[in-house]
Amino acid sequence: MKRNQLARRLTALAAAVCMMVCTAGSLAAGSAFAEIDVPDVDVETGFVVVSGALTAKKETGVTLMVFVPGTNVSGILQTTDVLEEKLYYTDTVQSFEDGVFEIEFDMTKGPDGVEGETGAYPFILACGDIKTGTIDYTNRNDVLDVLRAIAAVESPEALQEMFTKDVAVKLGMNGDLADDAQKTLTGAAAEKIYGAIVNADPAIDGEDLASANRIARLFEQPAAFALLQSTKDAAKLQEYIGNYNHYYQFAMGDGSNYAKINLAANRTIVYQALAAEGNFADVQTARASFEKAALVGYINDITASGTMQEVLRREAATLGIDFTAYDALSDTKRVRVINDLMKLTMPTAAEIAAQFAAKVQEYAAGTDDDDKITTTPPQGGGGHGGGSGSGGGGSWTGIPTNPGAGTGTGSGTGTGSGTGTENTQVFYDLAGSEWAQEPILALYYRGVVNGKESGVFDPESSVTRAEFVKMIVNALEITADAGSVAFDDVAQGDWFYDVVRTAAACGIVNGTGSGFSPNANITREDMAVIIVRAAQYAGVSLDGGTGAAFTDAAAISDYAAEAVGKMQANGIVNGMEDGSFQPQQNATRAQACKMLYELLKK
Repeated sequence: MKRNQLARRLTALAAAVCMMVCTAGSLAAGSAFAEIDVPDVDVETGFVVVSGALTAKKETGVTLMVFVPGTNVSGILQTTDVLEEKLYYTDTVQSFEDGVFEIEFDMTKGPDGVEGETGAYPFILACGDIKTGTIDYTNRNDVLDVLRAIAAVESPEALQEMFTKDVAVKLGMNGDLADDAQKTLTGAAAEKIYGAIVNADPAIDGEDLASANRIARLFEQPAAFALLQSTKDAAKLQEYIGNYNHYYQFAMGDGSNYAKINLAANRTIVYQALAAEGNFADVQTARASFEKAALVGYINDITASGTMQEVLRREAATLGIDFTAYDALSDTKRVRVINDLMKLTMPTAAEIAAQFAAKVQEYAAGTDDDDKITTTPPQGGGGHGGGSGSGGGGSWTGIPTNPGAGTGTGSGTGTGSGTGTENTQVFYDLAGSEWAQEPILALYYRGVVNGKESGVFDPESSVTRAEFVKMIVNALEITADAGSVAFDDVAQGDWFYDVVRTAAACGIVNGTGSGFSPNANITREDMAVIIVRAAQYAGVSLDGGTGAAFTDAAAISDYAAEAVGKMQANGIVNGMEDGSFQPQQNATRAQACKMLYELLKK
């Protein structure tokens, strides 16, 4: 085709695209492109494939326009006056029925068949919506110049000196990787990486474009692993893995232990564990090391005791944990071991195993009193053991500060005598909530609830939806293979992310519209619904109760009526003194503990 004919076609097509762009609105308009992939140009053949998918699953036209380096694409989008000399390549293809499209073309063929210069070629991809980007291309003569220079190098040291970021980019390679390797690798590591190219058999042919791909195979993955082997610095490992994981292929995607970590601090632990225990001798060993380190980070991130126990047991061999002594403990002592571990920061697998063994040994050495909530006088009375006492200022409910430390005897006069560790009160603000003292302390003892500060439980304050979900997931030790959360107000990094994700996966919570409203106070009727769903999931039978016999039963929402009825029929909730349930009233911390405690007794 003659140049003027081709130019007219290209200009007409460009003008049509510009008109389409004007109709669409602006650079940011629409969302027709679901994804776009622009791989590197194949240095040997000069071909590149621009591909992607549209949000609309149908056949439609997709236009690609590639411009010469230095073209201001934004300026072109504002006018239909497209200069033909700026357009390097254009084509329109029809997407497939599923919205997927591919546009393959030869970068060595410009508008008049002449290969373009080395540089970044801006492009516009249009389909009602538009996307822009660049294609990096190196003229084949420039590639051959680089290959000739590499072929002439006689030593690994000389090649490392000349193998800069710019050289790597011209060969279609990762320039940042080449830069890091040039600046970091020394000694035997550098000798091995660069020597593989210098001493290649057969030797690198400076006149063959295929040599570029061969150099990439000899250099890129070995250099990436050499960088891992070159450091024990956690921050550097994090940097290298973040930049070059397409070479390592460490498990970091959806469903992996790494992806389950919500807190940035616990992701940092992954790289600390990798620095301390990682082995990068070969690809398989490196991947196993990363997976173990990711497991360490995930364990530090877990907030539900049931999930913690499940993960530790499943990964016992990897972590070096022996469950024999743990399984011999009482239920309460096992819960205490797990809850104590969740309060610690454990930067390595060895530390997790050591802390687990230490906690098991600590509680195994305790007495049976470790499993009890006791009621003793605040003054007088004996220590733990065979002592007894009464009087001395009235009774109160407390938990031993150092369970099992003493073997005491006591008299019944209220003054008490003997040796041992005295019970001390946990919360000092339960006066007026005596009806909830036992439930509060029982759940505290199991690690389900904590105080707001030392000695303060604040029983009459409201409970948020996120707080209650955490309470019930931990109380029933609910676990699930949970995916991502569909609620738009629950994000990775939120302290409640893991428990809400678990509860949603189990059908325990449905949310409020498109969100979950985690920080909203939970009502008494919503709490009843969640409890009944959780009980059903956990296999706790709650029979009977088709409707609630409260004085304000008519005020209970339709969706909650059956749940409230089941709660009443099974003695989990009794209502207020006046016989009402007050369904829309915000639930208090004391009420939440009482209901959970009664459920756990079933």
